[in-house]
Amino acid sequence: MADWLGWVNLETLGVVLALAFLVLATAENSLCWPVAVVSSVVYMVVFWQAQLPLQAALNGFYLVTAIYGWWAWRHGDGEQTELAVQRWPRRHHAATLAAVGVLTALSVWWRLASGDPLLWLWLDGVITWGAVAATLMATRKVLENWLYWIVLDAAAIYLYLARDLNQTALLFVIYTAMASYGYWRWRHNYRRALAGG
Repeated sequence: MADWLGWVNLETLGVVLALAFLVLATAENSLCWPVAVVSSVVYMVVFWQAQLPLQAALNGFYLVTAIYGWWAWRHGDGEQTELAVQRWPRRHHAATLAAVGVLTALSVWWRLASGDPLLWLWLDGVITWGAVAATLMATRKVLENWLYWIVLDAAAIYLYLARDLNQTALLFVIYTAMASYGYWRWRHNYRRALAGG
């Protein structure tokens, strides 16, 4: 893949596309999803080369959910033409966090023979499964997805620095700040919609 790009560094391309996705997502612009498709393909290669198989697989998941997210944001829930920001009850979050914990433990057990430090395995698992949950929430415009991303993005900084993915680590510093902004903006829009305008 790097051959046809020639002079373009794949990690740099991934960073640029990922930033474009986040800017569009915080603005609730459905074009974020096609950008996510391309970004996901690039990062599948980057993470595979960095020997982070769960992160590579996660980007495969992002690819599929980006297609769904694009459709969902444009078609709403059947009652409206565009999906509105919504909130989940606490029981949904409790179930989500329990599922993330179980799936993380299973992925750590599966990768114990890899020889990677146990902390990396746990971080990789939590980031991967937490991101699956947060991505699914984002496709349905669940407000709290941004809170998940703040925690996950901050944790990912350490993991990517440990694998010498310095540009990606910097991207996740920016992601952490932008996820905070995304939460603020979506919460503002949610409250305005509740107030009727």
